[in-house]
Amino acid sequence: MKCRIQINRPDVVDATIHAIDKTGIIVTVYGSDKPVAIPLECLMDIEKFINKDGEYFIPGTICPVCGFENVTFDTEIRTMNPYGAGEISVEVVNNICEDCEERGDFNGVNDVRIEKACQEIVNKRASESIRKLHDMNIATIHIETSLGIKIGSINRWITEGFPMEAYALLRFIEFKPSLIDIAKAGYLCVDELFEKEEENDI
Repeated sequence: MKCRIQINRPDVVDATIHAIDKTGIIVTVYGSDKPVAIPLECLMDIEKFINKDGEYFIPGTICPVCGFENVTFDTEIRTMNPYGAGEISVEVVNNICEDCEERGDFNGVNDVRIEKACQEIVNKRASESIRKLHDMNIATIHIETSLGIKIGSINRWITEGFPMEAYALLRFIEFKPSLIDIAKAGYLCVDELFEKEEENDI
């Protein structure tokens, strides 16, 4: 359904609303093809999205199978552990067509909610890993120069969001810090480094 949102005053932009609840709304702004989550207060004419019982809803959700609008929904909590970063719980929507009994996420909101929750836990876990490496006297600039990453990338990822590939690599480094030295040496002294490590463990 079309809606109007105000992100930067006084500009108002048109968008398609996919989901709404007390935590915010998920919309696709015209000219973009990626849904985004924004605060509830950005939604204009919000009274159109509140029913007589004071509940948030999207008028006119259409069943993709039969094309009718006799659609209700319920929610459930889905638990997952993305990339081993930690357990999270996400409220997902199940639309139900009362005419043909089709069920599913008719507005495509669950992927957005899950992606957002996964990114938040990965960012948190990555920040913890960076702090642990700092405690081992391994600075972010040392990681970046050893791996050939652009200087400042890790601090930017902490602020803007860690790419999943970078987070996976960070987990390896946290588990085996000597990988940094291996990378810095051009991957040519693997046996020697592991031999030294074994000697230190004795």
